[in-house]
Amino acid sequence: AALDARPARPAAPDALRGTEAVALALDRAGAPPAEDLLAPPPGAALHPNPLYRDGVRQWPNPRWGEEYGDRVAAYLPELAPVGLDREQAARRRVLVDLPERW
Repeated sequence: AALDARPARPAAPDALRGTEAVALALDRAGAPPAEDLLAPPPGAALHPNPLYRDGVRQWPNPRWGEEYGDRVAAYLPELAPVGLDREQAARRRVLVDLPERW
């Protein structure tokens, strides 16, 4: 849903088996859907994702690559996408809102 910039849809518990993370949201009757929950706060200083070096995704160590490589391929490809606007780059995590001392 985040990559498609659309609201998430409810899922049945059986459909979530094997999922590593879920997001829970309070459905306030009649409330409009939240804007973009993955968008950085307005005015946030975005920085290039530190996993990209010279445009190539590099894991801090082989264990990270083994554990997360297949899981992030949909939004954090091996080669940094080019030509994305700020919003797209933030949604794909090419640009990230990191603490200043990261």
